[in-house]
Amino acid sequence: MALPMIPAMAPIILTVLMILTNVISSYGAKLNAPKVLLPYYSSVITNFTLQVEYSPEESLVANCYRWRSTNPEIAQVQLVNSTDSICAQTAIVSAISKTPHQKATVILAENKVTGEILRTNVIVGEIVRLEIETTTRLLFLEDSPEELIARGYDSEGNIFSNLEGLSFEWSLISDNETGQEIVDAHNILRIKRFTDSHYTTPRHIAPLEAQGKQGDMILVEGIRTGSAKVSARLKDPAYKNIKPHDVRIMVIANLMLSPLEAYVLTHGQVKYRVEILKHNSLKEIEMPSKQYYLEVKDGDICSFDRKTSMATALAMGSTEVVLKDRNIIGTDFFRQPSALIHVVSPGFLVFVILPHRKWILETGREYEIYLEIYDTDSHMIYPSDNVRVVAEFDSAYLKVLFSSVNGTYHIVRALIKGDTVIDGTLVSVIDKQGQEHAIRPEVKQSQDVEIYDPIVVTPALLIFPWDPVTRCHHRFVAKATGGSGEYVWTMTNTSVATVDAKGKINTVGPGTTNITAADAKNSIYYGTSVVHVLPPTEIKFPLSRVEASVGTTLQLPLEVLTKLGKAQYSFTDCRQLPLNITFSDFSVFEHVAKDELTIDLPEKGCTTLTFLAKHHGHTEVVVTYQSKNVILEASVTIAAYNPLKAVDPEVEVVIGLASSKEILFNGGPQPWILDSSKFFQDLKPARQDLVRTEKSSAVATGRGVHSFVVFCRDFGEQEIHLSVGNGKTAKNQFPVTETTFIRFICARPVELHLQPLIKLNSQLPPCPLQREKNVPMPIHYAKDLELLVVVTDSSGRRFDNFSSLAIEWSVSAPNLADLLYTKDLKSQLDVHSSGKKTLNLYQTVKPHRKTGNIIITASIDWYKVSASKAFGKPLERITPAIKKSLELMLVEEAVLSPASVSVFNHPSNKVNIELRHGSGYFYLEEFKSQVLSAKYDQKGRSVQVTPLKDGTHVFTIYDICLDVTAHPVATVSVSGVGRVDVMVIDKVEVLKEVQAKVQVLDLRGEPLLASFFTLMGLKLEPASDIISLRPLQTNEGDSVTGLYTVYGAQVGHTTLTASISLPNHKVIHSAPKAIEVFPPLKLEPKNITLIIGAVLQVLAFGGPQPQSNVEFSIMDKHISTVSTGGLLEAQEIGQTKIIGKAVGTDSLTGEKVVYSQDDAIVNVIVLKGVRIHAPLTRLQTGTKIPVYALGLTENETPFSFGNTVPPLIFTWTASSREVLKLQSVYSKSGIQPLSENNFAQQAVAMETGHATIKLKVQVTPGSHLQLYGDSFLTDEVQIQVFEKLALLSPTVCHGQIRITPNTDTFLKTNRDIAARVSYYVINDSQDTPVIRVLDNGQLRSGSAPGNAFLHVVSEEEFGINQTLVILVKVKPVSYLMINSDTTILTTSANQLTAVPLGSTLLFSVSFHDDVGDEFYATNIQLGIRCSRYDLLHVSNGVDNNTLLVRTGELGHTVLKVWNKNKPSMADYVNIPVGHAIAPTQATVTLGSIICFHSPITTESGIGGTWISKSSALEIEESSGISTAKSVGRATIIYTFSAFTSTKTEVVIEPIKSISIDQGLGYLTNSAVKGRNPFFQVSFTSSGTSIIGTNCSSVVVQSKFSPSYIPYTCQLELLHKTQDIFIEELFGVKPHFDVEKGLHGCLVQVNSPENSIQRLAVFESNITLSVRVLSSPGQPEVFSAPLTLNFIPAFYVHNAELLLTTSSPQALLKVSAAAKVVPDIEISTSDLNVIQVLAPEVDLANSNVINYPVKLVDSALLWNKEKLDIYVEASHRRTGYKVKIPVLVKLIGQKPDSSKMHRLDQSWSSMLSSTVSNYQSWLIICLIVMLTAAAVLVGYHAILGPRYKASSNPNVFLNQGSLSPSQSASFIQQSTPISSPSYTGRPSPTSPKLWSVSYNQQDTRTSPYKRNLYSLSPQSKS
Repeated sequence: MALPMIPAMAPIILTVLMILTNVISSYGAKLNAPKVLLPYYSSVITNFTLQVEYSPEESLVANCYRWRSTNPEIAQVQLVNSTDSICAQTAIVSAISKTPHQKATVILAENKVTGEILRTNVIVGEIVRLEIETTTRLLFLEDSPEELIARGYDSEGNIFSNLEGLSFEWSLISDNETGQEIVDAHNILRIKRFTDSHYTTPRHIAPLEAQGKQGDMILVEGIRTGSAKVSARLKDPAYKNIKPHDVRIMVIANLMLSPLEAYVLTHGQVKYRVEILKHNSLKEIEMPSKQYYLEVKDGDICSFDRKTSMATALAMGSTEVVLKDRNIIGTDFFRQPSALIHVVSPGFLVFVILPHRKWILETGREYEIYLEIYDTDSHMIYPSDNVRVVAEFDSAYLKVLFSSVNGTYHIVRALIKGDTVIDGTLVSVIDKQGQEHAIRPEVKQSQDVEIYDPIVVTPALLIFPWDPVTRCHHRFVAKATGGSGEYVWTMTNTSVATVDAKGKINTVGPGTTNITAADAKNSIYYGTSVVHVLPPTEIKFPLSRVEASVGTTLQLPLEVLTKLGKAQYSFTDCRQLPLNITFSDFSVFEHVAKDELTIDLPEKGCTTLTFLAKHHGHTEVVVTYQSKNVILEASVTIAAYNPLKAVDPEVEVVIGLASSKEILFNGGPQPWILDSSKFFQDLKPARQDLVRTEKSSAVATGRGVHSFVVFCRDFGEQEIHLSVGNGKTAKNQFPVTETTFIRFICARPVELHLQPLIKLNSQLPPCPLQREKNVPMPIHYAKDLELLVVVTDSSGRRFDNFSSLAIEWSVSAPNLADLLYTKDLKSQLDVHSSGKKTLNLYQTVKPHRKTGNIIITASIDWYKVSASKAFGKPLERITPAIKKSLELMLVEEAVLSPASVSVFNHPSNKVNIELRHGSGYFYLEEFKSQVLSAKYDQKGRSVQVTPLKDGTHVFTIYDICLDVTAHPVATVSVSGVGRVDVMVIDKVEVLKEVQAKVQVLDLRGEPLLASFFTLMGLKLEPASDIISLRPLQTNEGDSVTGLYTVYGAQVGHTTLTASISLPNHKVIHSAPKAIEVFPPLKLEPKNITLIIGAVLQVLAFGGPQPQSNVEFSIMDKHISTVSTGGLLEAQEIGQTKIIGKAVGTDSLTGEKVVYSQDDAIVNVIVLKGVRIHAPLTRLQTGTKIPVYALGLTENETPFSFGNTVPPLIFTWTASSREVLKLQSVYSKSGIQPLSENNFAQQAVAMETGHATIKLKVQVTPGSHLQLYGDSFLTDEVQIQVFEKLALLSPTVCHGQIRITPNTDTFLKTNRDIAARVSYYVINDSQDTPVIRVLDNGQLRSGSAPGNAFLHVVSEEEFGINQTLVILVKVKPVSYLMINSDTTILTTSANQLTAVPLGSTLLFSVSFHDDVGDEFYATNIQLGIRCSRYDLLHVSNGVDNNTLLVRTGELGHTVLKVWNKNKPSMADYVNIPVGHAIAPTQATVTLGSIICFHSPITTESGIGGTWISKSSALEIEESSGISTAKSVGRATIIYTFSAFTSTKTEVVIEPIKSISIDQGLGYLTNSAVKGRNPFFQVSFTSSGTSIIGTNCSSVVVQSKFSPSYIPYTCQLELLHKTQDIFIEELFGVKPHFDVEKGLHGCLVQVNSPENSIQRLAVFESNITLSVRVLSSPGQPEVFSAPLTLNFIPAFYVHNAELLLTTSSPQALLKVSAAAKVVPDIEISTSDLNVIQVLAPEVDLANSNVINYPVKLVDSALLWNKEKLDIYVEASHRRTGYKVKIPVLVKLIGQKPDSSKMHRLDQSWSSMLSSTVSNYQSWLIICLIVMLTAAAVLVGYHAILGPRYKASSNPNVFLNQGSLSPSQSASFIQQSTPISSPSYTGRPSPTSPKLWSVSYNQQDTRTSPYKRNLYSLSPQSKS
């Protein structure tokens, strides 16, 4: 089978081989020239070098090429660098043909290895012509030589490949074609040899130049400006007929015009500079120059001032500025230097910051900020000096160090960390006349700036230990501060340590590395730290605290050291280092092992060892580190002690004078075991004179108990402190000292208390006599009574020891009782377990078994004699004496009479049992008895018993104030009857059952057995048949309850009552129980589908009313949440269930009861698809349909996705707007909703045709799983629009009525009253008529659709009948549509995107047939449903099928309207509610001014009215400007129609702080007109008290003045005097500056003129303070006082000055304060006449300054008829001025003027005369200059052309022309016209503009002003 296939495949194989061959050859070796053209051998052989070029593959293997020529007579081949004379990679081809005829040969190179042959065609012919090849023909002086190459051509115009070896003759020829003077070419050009230049000499040129010949290549350089020709010809005689070829070379100066291209604004100016490159440096040619001048081509676009070299833009367009030489006529050979200038409009601003061009700055650094202006095509505009750009920097963040005049360049320093904004505005351009041309519109730009502190990495040095055994890795967190807070951490050597993104360092191995924290936002800012990992060399415990109380921890720092260089360093962190810890006594401390991350690093050391103190004592801690042969060890002794506390007393102790008290303390540090000599126990009373202390010897030192005895020496109260601890020792450098204290009071006895100790039962109520002071205390007449004796001081504090007091006792009736102790009382010392001791003193009363009253009296008058002896001196008598009496009543124990009684069982029977003897205070414990009830009567001292039921009961009466042996007991026997209780839930769901319980109780309240119910005739009956009853069997566990089933038969209310019939025919009824039967609770909808973020409110219907509430709960809160009102919010994908429960409270138990419940399924899904719902796809022109988005399933309605958060974006488009127009439901209302949640539109049919409606649904950023794939969904639907049928000829209008079947409507005509109108149906022959018309005009449609004609006839009174035929169409409704009918007008620039909050909109529902026509009447019942009901309220309108929607809160609500009979016929609309008032929900400060604004207008196009619902905010009705008058909330309502308004809320906060601006910084009593000082007051956190968009300008324009200012202003003298008060100087009041829109304090000058002299020397500062008065919600707030410098007005004593020629000098006396004098300036009206000399202090009064005024030259006055000479005194700061007339009296004869001049003339007078007559001198100078200019121009016009062509060696060189002469000296001495520009310190960046493409301007244009860009980089170099 294979053999026959071979012939068939042969062509294919051949083709493949050919392709492979071509591919191989294309990538194989080749020669460097495929063809070569060489001149024939006339006198010199021309050579050409051929070389094999290898492919990359062939260059790797050995190759051998053999060369040969197919015709050696024409060209021969010579091998180059051949090792064997056979193979070579390079060969030289020599043309040896001697005939001029063209011949050819082939050079072959054969590869001996592969057999591959390479070829080159060599053609040898005759040169026919020459041409000189140049790169440029324009040379610059001092530029590098230009290379010229001669090229040969054959007769066919082919270029010879090589002319090597041929000798040429190159010559220079003078150029005579320029029209200028002929200059020798050798004076312009010079031919230079290659060997004499820095160029590399070509290989074939070197031998020729060595022979003094020239080859085909030469170098030419320019030596002076001009034009010359270079000619070349072949020297070979064979080519003598070939014409030489020459080229013209132009040599010019290397001039540059800067800027080369500039974009400028209209009226903008560009300063041009001319520079020349000489000696490798740029030098500027000063313009204007005698040789050069600049000229603009189009004077309409730009004007040019040659004197200043300044171009000024006049009109939009482009032109050139040309540099011309007066000595050279421009020709085609010479292109004159020029620069382009474009006049453009500004487009935008760009901020540029150097040096890093990033807007992330670092505090403390300086930056250069450029504001670059660009046009609309992004061309940068030249920053002219007359451009004005305003840059606004926040001074709190950026300090401006330097700013250019035009505002485009600034040097700033970043001050503090934070975010700020730089605002830039291109404001205007100033023309030559100084007129400012504003840029309209303004070009504005803002730049956000982030400023951070420098990055610092702490610690700067990190050293970690390296353990070669465990190779532990240390973890340490390096901290970086500064920067943006986000850092990029890097490590230079990761083999030593690594670092993660949070700065966590993890050591790896030994070595050194660097860690760097760079700012993540700008990596140029960074901080570094060094990390070392080294082996440890030493270990030790630093000195630290070594004592701790038991139960606390002791932290010992451990320091591990290493050697770094020659010094020792402690490790930063050695928590991972393996350490071994041992104790000498393990019972004292326990080592607490911690994770390394929880161990705190000490200040000194690298780790902390934590020990828990378990028991007091001492132990030695030994820490050891071992690594191979290295063993390091450290030890320390530590101690534990119990906490020091006061035991006796715990807080305070009170004792009497001459008494003592042992005080006891426990715990505290123990004596240091290594050196106990420094142990101390210091007890220090605050006042040593009141007490005496001594150490108690009963307790030994070292047991932890500290006992002292304190003896009271004098009265007083103090603290006694105990300090326990050790002093510093060698091993305890930080000893612990524990301190505690008690209060020790030596008090005077004030009160004596006798407390009877009666043993009473604590289980009984307390005896009321214990609280009574004046009532006798009953005691047992046969039992001893102990009295506790207590002494207290004036504060009621009890004495702990009053043994020094002598107490006298007495008894009023010794026959009834006596006292056991008459001298010393019985003492009892109680010792508590804590060691506290309490001393109590007792007296014992012994009754004699008799009843009656006695009085025990105790009195204290003296101290005991023994106490006086111990005190050492007699003690004073106690005055007043202390006396206390206690009255006791001796009684017998109580008894009952009778003690046993039987009570008859009758409800009206009551029995009293009397109580005899006892204390009279008894207690009867309450009890529940089946037999009786008992009650104790306190007044009658009896127990009242009421029988209840047959039986016996025993109860006890307790004596609560007497210590008795036994309490009396009563026994009562009773017989009785019972009652009936019904227990049932009061609410029953219809058709469901509940359980009712019945119990019968006896008179004791105990339930009877249910088995007796039949005997009792128990009946349970309902009041109506709303419920039914059925008895149940009694539960076995409950024998006293009867059970019944209550069934709810129908909805309603009824009662349930139980009754019992007793044997005595008495009937007992239970209380009726009210029962409600309610419909079941139902949730709607039952199946809910939502996407994530959607909100839907579930509605509950049914349940009990109105007592119950519906509680909603969700089974899975992760899928959806539900609010208490049933508002669902989808959270995650899934399915869950919402449960609604109708709950209430059981009236009996008070517990929560669930009456009914229902649930609904909640599905949270991902919206996988979307489809457009269009009720019709074919529409009649002029109709419209609603279109809205639905999901893929029937449950995915707009409720599922129409109000999600974040919202979905719905994009609606129509393919043809001419056919179909899409509009919003709110198109009539003027509201254009955003695309967010805009799921519904209306499609309006415009013209016939087809259109496609497309919908694209997208998610917003931040959404999650809302749409499938989180991308977008699309759908489209095609709509056909057809033209409505109409009769064109004749043109008639047709009348139609569309109604639905079974519908009634009324017909009305315009003739119903004036004529008789009747209605007929024409030719309705159907069995069931389509319509019927009643006589009253009622039109009724039948059940079947169809058409009928209605004939309407109007019979007029004047005999004419009018008829009308109307087509009535009865057809079903195809769709319904929601329409917004409320019109809301807005300004043209502001369109609403949401329904205004608080407004009411009217919606109508229209019904349409299958072609879109609207129905006149329908019988459809509408259903209305909102997705939620908390944002708006929907109600039915006045007309049918209308809805009123009142908005209440912000948000989106989906409204659905549907046909109840056909739920699929529905329409949805999204109602977005938003704010229409700005500012929105503002929070302002009290006193602020708020400008409210709304884009909504009234029907007439004007603004609406504003109303505030609270007195806290006052608002102007028309403008909306309001003032916050009190703290609280206010609702602002904006009404724009009679029925519609919108609202917003304002929160007014109190003023928290208030401050005053510095203002002028001073006050003065010198009244200057219109200069009342104003000091701005700030009382808001934002710094401005005007809130709202452009509110400041609105307030200023409307000249609004607030009616309320929240503060008052006050001025005070800092140094008050008795004769000067602030009120006579100034008045101040709070003020609102209407012109500036600022709050502040306005100061008015009150000082009268006659007080100026008295105040002139008054020195005192003034303080200005502001106070906010207290009001509801506003506390009183004070400002920091502002200290103002008071500058009193100076006083001039002279009313006038008198000067004469004989007395030419007078004194001007001025009184002024010392601080005012330096600022006083004295000037004269004429310096030529009078002058003021240096001031002097008056010798008589130091506060008076004398200013000598001297008459200078009276000669000038003789010729003047009227003199107006005066001296003016002024103050520089305040502007206060006083003018003093000067009277000059001329005495004698008029002097000779010539003599006066000869005698008095001097240089100063001459200069003064010149200055005073500068106008004349200026005119003379101007005439001289114009004359000189005219002579110069005439000279050049007449004689100039003769010399124009003369030789000029300095063409385009700087001629060194002089700059224009400076202004005359007297002008410089005059007052400057304008202040100079910024001339501060030279900035390193000041030479720069803000683009290197523009060169700076020269500053030598004016002697008055100094330009910012005075120093350019070129001029500096």
